[in-house]
Amino acid sequence: MLVTAEKLFELCAGIFGEHGSDCAVWRNGFLGMLNSILAECWDLENGIRLANGKEELKEPIIVGAFSDEIDYDENLLLSCAVWGVCALLASSDDDNVRAGYFNNKFEVGKMYALRGRWQDIEKHY
Repeated sequence: MLVTAEKLFELCAGIFGEHGSDCAVWRNGFLGMLNSILAECWDLENGIRLANGKEELKEPIIVGAFSDEIDYDENLLLSCAVWGVCALLASSDDDNVRAGYFNNKFEVGKMYALRGRWQDIEKHY
C-alpha cells in the first residue's frame, strides 16, 4: 500500500506532539512543502528504483491532494522525507531549534536511503 499525503501529514503532526485536526494552519502549506521535499528526494528515489529493477521516474511526483498516494519508496518517505517536511513546518513557525534538528535528521536520512547493490565479483587471478 502506498503512503498518502494525509498519512505523512498525520505523522508530521504527531512528531510535533499534535493531532492533525489541530494543525489546520499547517494544512495550507503542507502540500507545497511536501512537493519540495519530494523533488529533493527524486534522485534518491530513482536510485532506489534502479536498485530494485524498477523504471526511473522522469520527473518528481507532484502531490495535488491529501488523498493522493505517493509512488515513492515507503522507507524513503517514512524515515527520511518526513523529517524534511517537519523541518520546513518548524521553519514556518520560526521554531529554529526544531527546524535544525529535523533538517539534520533529513540530511542523515538521505545518506542512508540509498542502499548498496550486491554484485558478483570475478576473480582475476
